[in-house]
Amino acid sequence: MQKQTSGQKQKIKSLEGEIDKMKTQKVSLMKRIKEESEQHRKWKADRVKELIQVKSQNIKKDREIQMLRRDNKKKEQMAKRKQEELNAFLKKSKTDKVKQVNGTKDRMKRKNIDIEYL
Repeated sequence: MQKQTSGQKQKIKSLEGEIDKMKTQKVSLMKRIKEESEQHRKWKADRVKELIQVKSQNIKKDREIQMLRRDNKKKEQMAKRKQEELNAFLKKSKTDKVKQVNGTKDRMKRKNIDIEYL
């Protein structure tokens, strides 16, 4: 009977040792889980912050592109208008020159000057 009690006491001590070891492992695992959870939370927060920053930069770049396109369109319209004004001026100048030449010819004809010699 004493052998049984001694064996049981030894088994109890062994099991208590295992329980203590398991408790230590549990505490260690819980600490590790908490640390990894915190690391993941920080990583996720950093990614969200980075994503927000990238989106903000994209919005700014899109606005700048829109502004540049608007400016370019205004400049193209102004250049087109100036070209049309120039074409109209050149056409008028040419017409005026033709009228001037015809007027000179008419005056010379009236004065009986032979244009062919000129």
